[in-house]
Amino acid sequence: MHSHGTAVADLREKTQAQGITPKSRTTTGSHATEQTEVAVCGSQDVTIFFTSYRNEDSSEICFDAATEHIRIGPCILHWSQAAKLELGVLKALHIEIENLNRLPVSRESLLHSCLDDKGSPMKRRSWSGLVEAIARCVAAFQSATDATEHSQCTEIADKLGAHATDLAHKTSPYLREHLCTLLYEYIQNRTYDLAVKTMQKALNENEAKESMKRQLSECLDLLEIFAKALSDHAKALRDEMATLRLSGGSTTEQTTNL
Repeated sequence: MHSHGTAVADLREKTQAQGITPKSRTTTGSHATEQTEVAVCGSQDVTIFFTSYRNEDSSEICFDAATEHIRIGPCILHWSQAAKLELGVLKALHIEIENLNRLPVSRESLLHSCLDDKGSPMKRRSWSGLVEAIARCVAAFQSATDATEHSQCTEIADKLGAHATDLAHKTSPYLREHLCTLLYEYIQNRTYDLAVKTMQKALNENEAKESMKRQLSECLDLLEIFAKALSDHAKALRDEMATLRLSGGSTTEQTTNL
């Protein structure tokens, strides 16, 4: 196992060689600018980090030498929180999480849905009901991709787009692009949440890779930290999206925890 100092030096060298410099922003405010990387605080100790940028070698984990923070999948945390795990195991966790990250829609197609003026027959569904339906579509898409049901994947993506259109119609036209930004982050969050849960299930059922089995308890502990951070982040996104609702309906409706 690498010592802390050796691992830091190795990761710093790899990160500098790749020229990776993560940038971040919060999602508060009514005017959000799309960037290549988006970071949102998910809990006190873990930051959730989404990116559309893919390294040529996506198996490499990212390390910030200045702060000694490491990124595994979408989660940025201080190196000390993962110090019990071998570098090879951390790398395996990162690869598995990224391989399980399959988004049902692109940001461009979601923006098209949010700006669509037509709407759908499901327009009467409540705000929280639509957000929950979108989360269910994300889960259904993952199941369909696992079963290689390509036609079903297309149907699910179309249904998700229809829900996004209906949700946008409950928001001022001036806020719909911002809603799209938050909603896309929410979809990313739910996708990564499913990836983490899939890995937890595999580890508990002894179906994970051998490298992870060597440190089973430590892997499960770290994945539990990720799951909690993703859950907190999802709630923060739901709450912020809810502030964009038009006041025509019930102002006391609360979004459902998923």
